[in-house]
Amino acid sequence: MISALFLSAFLFFNGQTIYAGFFDWFEVGKNRQANISGMALIGQTGGQTSFVIVHDNKKKKQARAALLTIADDKSPQFAALDWTGGDIPVDLEAITKIPDAPAGYMAITSGGKVYQLELDGAKKSLKVVKSFNLPSIPQNGNFEGFSLQRAGSSYFAVWAERGEDARPATLFWSVFDLPTGAFSKVDSVAVKVPYPKTNVRHISDVKVDTEGKVFISSAADPGNDGPFNSAVYRIGAFDFSKSTAIAFKAETAANQLFTVENRKIEAFELLPEAIGGMVYGTDDENLGSAIYFSKPNKK
Repeated sequence: MISALFLSAFLFFNGQTIYAGFFDWFEVGKNRQANISGMALIGQTGGQTSFVIVHDNKKKKQARAALLTIADDKSPQFAALDWTGGDIPVDLEAITKIPDAPAGYMAITSGGKVYQLELDGAKKSLKVVKSFNLPSIPQNGNFEGFSLQRAGSSYFAVWAERGEDARPATLFWSVFDLPTGAFSKVDSVAVKVPYPKTNVRHISDVKVDTEGKVFISSAADPGNDGPFNSAVYRIGAFDFSKSTAIAFKAETAANQLFTVENRKIEAFELLPEAIGGMVYGTDDENLGSAIYFSKPNKK
């Protein structure tokens, strides 16, 4: 069950703003169908870093996913993926890699349907292994984030209902059984960010790293032509030391990591230490989509 205590808690964050220049962004698509609503790392080989991205497309013949490859400072390479398995999703909003499964991914729709997927890079396809619904779906809920990690011998799932303006987002979590698709006890906490200030979706994506640290993106969406604004935060961490009773601890210090104007970040990915940094992806509606590769501070 969802904890009433957690639902009554609000998280507010303030911090130093770090702006990204427009010239740092790479254009991916020029139309709404090439939007980036979720992204997950495939890996790095030969100086190229590759991702699976998902689109929030809704019409039958529109693409649902694509391969995105970044090589140094060159323009990203974009190739649509075939969606196989017959169960075609509507409005995909997030994707995450399944730990310890080289070709395994999980994606969710805005309505809370989860897809377990298998990537075939050679055939450029994503196959549906199975699909099921998230637990505890609130009335009129709109989900925009999903992340899967290992917690001891168990899988641990984290997902988010985005919230809007005065209504905070809700961050949910549960131990998850991959073979059956079953969730155990669900806990939650409300999240509200200070920026963007209007037309804000408090959580537009969520990722959890191997240490349990929780990162979110937030975005302002006033309409299909913008203007958009976005921010990225670290909001707290899960304690993975007790894999069956995992608690969330909110940050007490300011942890606004990144902001940008005129971009709507709906997806991001944490890069492992061997690569370093983060990658942000946008769904700028009528203005297309773009990515930004944030390299780590070497000091």
